[in-house]
Amino acid sequence: MKTGARDAKSRKKANYSHTSKAIVPTADALIIGGGAIGICCAHYLSALGKKVLVVEKNEICSGSSYGNAGLIVPSYSIPMAAPGVVLQGLKWMFDPQSPLYIKPRLNRQLLAWLWRFRGACNPHHVQRSVPVLRDLHTASLKLFEALANLDGMNFALEKKGILELFNTPKGLEDGRKDIRLIKDYGIENRLVPKNKLKEYLGGI
Repeated sequence: MKTGARDAKSRKKANYSHTSKAIVPTADALIIGGGAIGICCAHYLSALGKKVLVVEKNEICSGSSYGNAGLIVPSYSIPMAAPGVVLQGLKWMFDPQSPLYIKPRLNRQLLAWLWRFRGACNPHHVQRSVPVLRDLHTASLKLFEALANLDGMNFALEKKGILELFNTPKGLEDGRKDIRLIKDYGIENRLVPKNKLKEYLGGI
């Protein structure tokens, strides 16, 4: 599932205030920043009957939200803090392109957080976290679908699924373990044999 905010003009049709003038009108809620999160907050508050004022220095969703994209994948419900991640995480921390890059520095808060992260890399934490993340992703997906059905709301929501390719035996075995784990929580994935890959790759 891929989402992106590409049509900034469609945001301005929504039912909430947007002004660049130096005035202070009466409002129930003041939202600073007219990006995707700010506008979604304004939308749902407005639906509750609240009068909302959005303060944005430029056009609505003209900043990072304009070209932003992301994934909503219930099958990615295994937390990053999981058994075996500590060793991998140490490697990731020094790679700016990794999913867990943290600029190395002597900082008490950072060291305390890393220690807590290490403590969370256990099976009990994973078992508690998977259903929470699954429900969060599922609810988020429904909300995105509802937003996509609003008149004039075009943010390039696409449903294509995800195909993961494993190029090492260890990667494949890790994938099998993840499939078995999340299946216990009602999340269905399946392994695709090599001779069936062409059906999914589309000529790539």
